[in-house]
Amino acid sequence: MEIIKKQPFHLLRYFLIVSIVSIPVASYVLGKVFRENAIGNLVSLGEDKNINIARVVANHVWPKYSKQFELLGNMQAEQMRKQLFMSVLQKKVEQYIKQTSVIKLKIYNPEGKTLFSTASDQIGIIKKQSKPLDDAIKGQTVTKLAFRDKIYAMDELLTQRNILSTYLPISDTNSVIGVIEVYSDVTTLYEKITSEHNAIVTGVIFVLLGLYAIIFIFVYRADKTIRLQCVEKQHDEEKIKYIAYHDSLTGLANRDLYRYKVEGAIEQAKRNESLAAILFIDLDRFKQINDSLGHNVGDELLKQVASRLLECVRTSDTVARQGGDEFTILLEGVKHVDEIVQVCKRINASIRQTYKIDGNELFSSASIGVTVYPFDDLKVDHLLKDADTAMYEAKESGRDKYIFFSTGMKRANVDQIILEQKLRKALEENEYIINYQPIIDLRTGDMTGVEALLRWDSQDYGVVSPVKFIPLLEETGVMAIVGEWVMKAVCEKAKQWQDEGYDPVTVAINISIVQFRKMNFVKTVEEALVQSELEPQYLKLELTESLLMDQSDTCVKKLLAVRALGVSIEADDFGTGYSSLSYLKRLPIDILKIDRSFITDVHKSSDSAAIVTAIMAMAYSLKLDVIAEGVEQIEELRFLSALNCNLIQGYLFSKPLSESDLKNVMSDPDYFRNKLLEINENNTAIAS
Repeated sequence: MEIIKKQPFHLLRYFLIVSIVSIPVASYVLGKVFRENAIGNLVSLGEDKNINIARVVANHVWPKYSKQFELLGNMQAEQMRKQLFMSVLQKKVEQYIKQTSVIKLKIYNPEGKTLFSTASDQIGIIKKQSKPLDDAIKGQTVTKLAFRDKIYAMDELLTQRNILSTYLPISDTNSVIGVIEVYSDVTTLYEKITSEHNAIVTGVIFVLLGLYAIIFIFVYRADKTIRLQCVEKQHDEEKIKYIAYHDSLTGLANRDLYRYKVEGAIEQAKRNESLAAILFIDLDRFKQINDSLGHNVGDELLKQVASRLLECVRTSDTVARQGGDEFTILLEGVKHVDEIVQVCKRINASIRQTYKIDGNELFSSASIGVTVYPFDDLKVDHLLKDADTAMYEAKESGRDKYIFFSTGMKRANVDQIILEQKLRKALEENEYIINYQPIIDLRTGDMTGVEALLRWDSQDYGVVSPVKFIPLLEETGVMAIVGEWVMKAVCEKAKQWQDEGYDPVTVAINISIVQFRKMNFVKTVEEALVQSELEPQYLKLELTESLLMDQSDTCVKKLLAVRALGVSIEADDFGTGYSSLSYLKRLPIDILKIDRSFITDVHKSSDSAAIVTAIMAMAYSLKLDVIAEGVEQIEELRFLSALNCNLIQGYLFSKPLSESDLKNVMSDPDYFRNKLLEINENNTAIAS
């Protein structure tokens, strides 16, 4: 699954962008605020001065010349300028504005006609389209600041000036009778404000740049730290995603990533009209290696297998570990089935080669199941399941091979599911029955006990072979329930036979791994004895050697608890395990049952004869009883008799019997004595 890389957060970049924008903006805003505030103060103060001067002029001039001003309103400009009082008025006004910033003063009548001006050439002019004058005539005091390229003041031309002009209305009790306009030259103050504004803006810029330099250092370090943290976080995320989608032991893709790859390969195959192959691989005999040599050796073997699988495919293909010793391979862009066959052959040959781990030379092989898109199916789940089915077919047909999936396998798989369902119902339908195979003592010819053997008489299938249904009971876990039923049923039968007057016989019951590992196993045994009222010495529990090799504290405690009840423990299939001697010293074993594989043709096989002889010698030295099972030939019996192996079980004496047949045998105390005499006679005849 692809990992999307995220770009780290660039704090420094954003800081530079913000700084480039904010420093000029801040400087401009601060400068503008200062300038507008300073100019506002300038206008306010200048207006007060102008108003004061205008009022002084109004108080001293208007009362004295009001009649003349009324007459001037009807005169022409030239005639107005020649009036004698104009020169006197000019001097008085000049005295009032002397040593002030006022450079010109005008007086208007309500019609906007200039009645007086310190610039005499403007007397008589009517001022039109002047909003400030119009507002003043309406009774408002108006002040405005304006820049003039040139302005006449006291009959003098001034240039490049900032002029503050104030219009002050002169009113009587009812209306405005005139307006005085005062012009002040504020150029010096305005230039001072401008200079201070520039200085402040420059200072603000330098201060901000200084702060920027200081902050830049911290931001630079912070940005570096953030970038490092982002890189570390990215690496951590990649590591987490890698762990989430890869096997921790081998580093291969796990089942989640593998499924994602298969889905993508199918889409690609659709577009390109090519094939996609799924290989399901299981190591043969891996459990034996793992159990006998330890998990460390098993893990190293899995690593080496993973490495070899990678070497057998292209880099574009996907190798994954499903779990345990199961692997899967996805072959993409396949053009012909022959390509798949070649890969399978390479895998079988590679896995078959020797492994050297911790000084051990190990051997393994692989069973491979193959499905091909679009031949076998179009859906991912079905393809994966069918590949698994084909793998089990390869394992059951001899291992170390590859098999392509076929629809017949799917039918067999369905049959297996149906069989499992019927096995679960068989107990309710009373389809399980128990047969009993006698165990004979050669010294007396008596039947010392029987082994209880589970059989299934199905309404649909008839009598089903134990080889077929017992493993399925174990695999599905149903054996724990059935095994508990067998134990209680056998104990009740053994007690019932005694109550019916038959001589007491010991019954041996096979215990499965699933049943033994249940927490309440010891309690189940005890309940079976209590409910049936069978005395414990008449019950034996047969446990396979592979189960007894688990010498954990839990296993030992259970066996000791069973032994404390008075029940005997029998090691079944003895000699087939990997540590046959080690557990005999620790576990409470009473009887060894030699596996039938060593008994069959023991008189012909020197290896089998040596093994059986060694077992007998060891058993007697440990004061253990020995039962030889699977005895079918007189020659086998003769060999065992020579070793003083007196407890015999097999077809030579009796096949497994139904309860009614067993009762017939128990009814005749001489039945097996006569059988033994007959066998001995035949043995003598053969020998002669």
